[in-house]
Amino acid sequence: IDWQTNHKLWVNTCQVSPNSHNAWNNIGDDYDKLAALETTNEGKMKQYFNAIKGFNQSYVVKPNYADAYHNQANIFYKIKRLDLARSTYEKAISLNTGLYQTYFTLIQMDLYEKNEKELLKHLSEVQKLKPNDLQVAYISAVAYSQIGMTKEAKEITDIMYKQFPNVPEIKSLYESLSQIKPNNESIEKK
Repeated sequence: IDWQTNHKLWVNTCQVSPNSHNAWNNIGDDYDKLAALETTNEGKMKQYFNAIKGFNQSYVVKPNYADAYHNQANIFYKIKRLDLARSTYEKAISLNTGLYQTYFTLIQMDLYEKNEKELLKHLSEVQKLKPNDLQVAYISAVAYSQIGMTKEAKEITDIMYKQFPNVPEIKSLYESLSQIKPNNESIEKK
């Protein structure tokens, strides 16, 4: 068996252990990494397609394996198939509500699609999962500021800035929110 590269290792592992959901998930991850090395769009898409197949086989072997759905959704997101990304992320969190990273991407998609209702739902869920997490607080403040919930954004940012005044991203957010007067404007609700 030729295991000279990580990719060959996972190809061989999938051949030897075709019922290993972890092996299929790992080969999907490896194809994703290979896509990043490709110099042409055609090459990237070929690797992404292989990644999608790997993740698909992972949850065929283990249908309730949320990580494979999350990872496959990441590929759909990268290839701008937001419809498939959203439904696959939703499947992942239906299987494992603790996948907080899934909420981060859904929040990005909600902002992009101007879907305030879903945005607020996803923010609430991730805040429950990680109530004292700095990254969650920062994402919440940014999201609130983008939908016109300036008061909420400022409250979170004030707390973060008091604790971490030298973190450039927090300082920048604090300074830009300090320039905004509170208002009740928000993005169009769906």
